[in-house]
Amino acid sequence: MSEIKNNKEKGIALISTLILGLVAFAFISALFYLLSSGTWVSGSEKRYTTALEAAKGVSDYLVEKVLIDDLSCGGGGCSNGDMVDISSFNVPNYNINATLLNKTDTVDYSLYSFRVEVTSNTGEKSIVEFVFRLDL
Repeated sequence: MSEIKNNKEKGIALISTLILGLVAFAFISALFYLLSSGTWVSGSEKRYTTALEAAKGVSDYLVEKVLIDDLSCGGGGCSNGDMVDISSFNVPNYNINATLLNKTDTVDYSLYSFRVEVTSNTGEKSIVEFVFRLDL
């Protein structure tokens, strides 16, 4: 009789150990998942911040080009909707496009509106649109 009781206790101990091992495995798996997803989110945020800073830099560059009257779109003057030549801007792993959305000339000033898009190779995207007024 004690031998049957001893076998039942061994069986219960085995089942208890397997259940506790399964719970520990699930806990460790969840921990690794949270750590890896946190790393991915952190990297994605860093790439977006870099794209945003590049877009701001291109915006400053465009303002300087307007101020010195050296804005070019594909070798010529720019008209509404043209892509602006920013070939001197090179940020590795990022695709940069700048577009002159609209240029309005009045007697006293000129208004330029631009759109700058920066996209990373992994898909993070930053868009900056701004209007610049140049007093004549």
